[in-house]
Amino acid sequence: SNSTNENYIAVNYEHHFNGWIINKFPILRKSKMQVVGGVNFLYTEEKKEYTEIFAGLEHIFKIIRMDLVTKYQKGGKIIPEFRIGIGF
Repeated sequence: SNSTNENYIAVNYEHHFNGWIINKFPILRKSKMQVVGGVNFLYTEEKKEYTEIFAGLEHIFKIIRMDLVTKYQKGGKIIPEFRIGIGF
């Protein structure tokens, strides 16, 4: 729904905490999971600003990532949702 053939500005930032949070819990440290957080921003002339802020866990069973994402479109509501990804 945010696809465009016109000019746009996109900014994406993702930070991996590399054990800074998980290592505080001995049971979780052994799991090798990592905490990740970030923000995605898109500006188009047609739809204006679209922002996502997310926090999640990656390397769950070595291949799964789960994020809690809040989306906001200018003039709309804040929409929270879960995102699940699988990587190989």
